[in-house]
Amino acid sequence: MSKSESTMTIRLSSKDKKIIKEFADFYNVSSSQFIRDAVMEKIEDSYDLAAYETAMKEFEEDKTTYSFDEAMEELGIEI
Repeated sequence: MSKSESTMTIRLSSKDKKIIKEFADFYNVSSSQFIRDAVMEKIEDSYDLAAYETAMKEFEEDKTTYSFDEAMEELGIEI
């Protein structure tokens, strides 16, 4: 384990541990990697949902939309 890594302990029922191990084995990763990936994906999903909710709130306040060409022109990008 590198100096930038640390250990975290979680409590699981035997049933949950078995399910996690079976899924990890199926994907050919360690249980630790499988749990880490699942947790990070959940966190990313939460950030994405918050960004979506913010964008939708802003859109409700100003429903102006732009075509791709209009956006490129506004940004000064030639295609």
